[in-house]
Amino acid sequence: MAKEWIYAAEQYRSYQTELDELEARIKVLKGHQAPHLDRLKELMGEYFYADYAGVMVTRYKAKGRINYSRLLNEQAGNLQEGDVEQYRSPPSERYRVTVTESLAPRNIVDEEALAPLDEAIEDVDSCFW
Repeated sequence: MAKEWIYAAEQYRSYQTELDELEARIKVLKGHQAPHLDRLKELMGEYFYADYAGVMVTRYKAKGRINYSRLLNEQAGNLQEGDVEQYRSPPSERYRVTVTESLAPRNIVDEEALAPLDEAIEDVDSCFW
């Protein structure tokens, strides 16, 4: 029984070490990726949707969270139907990014808009080292 425990513990620690290294690498890669996402957001301007060169970006609003602890402390027992919204934080703007299968945007057939994609790299190699 002790030998089985030791073996399982060694294996677990080995995988945990590898996971920790990969998570650190992911953090570095996300740091490298962040300025490019910021630039894509700038390029979108006021639009809520952009799809070009294999990256689709959607901007959306998310409702604010309700501060339930404050709500209960101040309104316990006296809660009315409209009271909840005054305890909601402001909405936040969020972005959803999807790497698409195609460099060409969906539903676009304008040759002038598609022409720059002829020079784009379709299969981007990983820079993992």
